[in-house]
Amino acid sequence: MRDDEEDSIYDFWNKLPGPGEFSSDVFAAIPMTATVWEGVKIGVSEYLGVRWVVEVVDKDNVVVRRTDQPLAYRLKQTFRTPGGELNYAMWTTRDIPEDMGFTYMVGSGCFQKAIQRDLGIPVGVSANLGQGEAEVTGGELKTAVSLGEPPTAQQGGLVARWFIWSILALQWVGESIEANPKP
Repeated sequence: MRDDEEDSIYDFWNKLPGPGEFSSDVFAAIPMTATVWEGVKIGVSEYLGVRWVVEVVDKDNVVVRRTDQPLAYRLKQTFRTPGGELNYAMWTTRDIPEDMGFTYMVGSGCFQKAIQRDLGIPVGVSANLGQGEAEVTGGELKTAVSLGEPPTAQQGGLVARWFIWSILALQWVGESIEANPKP
């Protein structure tokens, strides 16, 4: 059996169009010189639409929320590792609906290769274990990338572009898992 045949059992049978791998050129409406959160606001308006709002939590955290659905993405930037070394990283987290924890855990495990192949980066998933056997509720999808050095004033827009792409990527992962139930 060829490797591609072996991997095909882990591919989505209901293939939804996704954002593909990150390309900053796709999000050109966000100026490269924009600050990170200013760029995210522009990107949300330009690429996600009017049903989305941006809530700035603090200088390093923003929530992007849909107004017509219980869907939110938490965007975070960190500048140091837990050990204190300089390492700029960008994190995007999406909550999993309470009643879908088991579906997302199984789906993300089965389709892990397809997700990583289509996005070019891994997507983490976690769920909350309940009291009873096989009781899984809620959880989160998460992706992160490290740049090492913090962005310069001319690179804030690039970071914002990645955040907008990561929202679209996690949205695609959720929609793909839900479109391919019981893998």
